[in-house]
Amino acid sequence: MLLASPAYTRQYDWWVSRSLWVQFFMQDAKKSIVIVDDETMFRQGLECLLCSMPNVKVLASVAAMASPVREFVSTQPDVLIAEADLHTQDAFTLIQQARMDWPAVKSILLARRPRERHVYRARAMRVDGLVSKRDSFSSLCRAIDAVVAGRTFYSQRYCNLLGTADPDVSIDGLVDAASGRRLTNRESEVLFFVASGLTLNALAERMGITRHTADNHKTRLMRKLDVHSSVELVRYAVREGIIDP
Repeated sequence: MLLASPAYTRQYDWWVSRSLWVQFFMQDAKKSIVIVDDETMFRQGLECLLCSMPNVKVLASVAAMASPVREFVSTQPDVLIAEADLHTQDAFTLIQQARMDWPAVKSILLARRPRERHVYRARAMRVDGLVSKRDSFSSLCRAIDAVVAGRTFYSQRYCNLLGTADPDVSIDGLVDAASGRRLTNRESEVLFFVASGLTLNALAERMGITRHTADNHKTRLMRKLDVHSSVELVRYAVREGIIDP
């Protein structure tokens, strides 16, 4: 039988103590999730998969969520995962409502089929992650880790759509298919908001800028896209699938 030296014993005790503290903090560091998806089988399956993860806790799994959301979940979750094309409510409006009650919540949208309009709206609404339902479950897990860490995450199918390689980064603007010119994040926001019917005053208020600056953004955007009126800008947005007709 070998007798451990005092130095070895102290080192062993330190590692045991460290291991116990790590386990303690890992338990407290569970990521809390709320799922909103009106496809029942998919939602229940996703809930089961997430609940099988040791560092994830699902607080709620529902088909729809009315305002105020705190009536559904009293504790603020870390991440809200929602279907991008809900039948009963607009997912982006849902995210806005959730942020009123949960200011620090991160958001991930799941889509049956990736569309560029999801990206435009996600940028305008500061959505943290976009994941296709055709991507792997591990992709969603990466998205959760990324957004909780304060990063933007687009899954591989969205990266393929936008022509970028790395999903674990923020995409620097979008490319206009006709001209090949890249739209900045600001221009993407302006395009979505103007095409959605916002006036210059409303656009300035939404973006936290002056009316003059909003007008300059709109003018540069129209010049880049080679359109000459707000009506043409709306037609462009409809044609590109950024907004619904």
